[in-house]
Amino acid sequence: MTDLEVALENLAADTTKWAEAASGMTTMSTDLAGMTLGELAFTGNDLAAAQAYEEVRAHVAALASSGAEELNATVSTLQTIHADYLANEEAAAAKYRSMWTLDG
Repeated sequence: MTDLEVALENLAADTTKWAEAASGMTTMSTDLAGMTLGELAFTGNDLAAAQAYEEVRAHVAALASSGAEELNATVSTLQTIHADYLANEEAAAAKYRSMWTLDG
């Protein structure tokens, strides 16, 4: 196994970890979006508590959504890097094969 093969395997493993984190963050964001409560959910007419809850819930949901977007962008970048390495390795191999041919 070459150093490049090892590096590509590690890059693929890292990409998988980032994708798992992105999936978890996306799930969290979706779950938080569904956790809204009615204004009267807190002890009768305590609107201030309901409003505070909604502000915090909406803020955390927005942070989770932004985090999921950033993690997915990281995954996309890592996938592009992996593909570029593979393409460059194949191009270099083809170049050197054409330089080192044996006749007969």
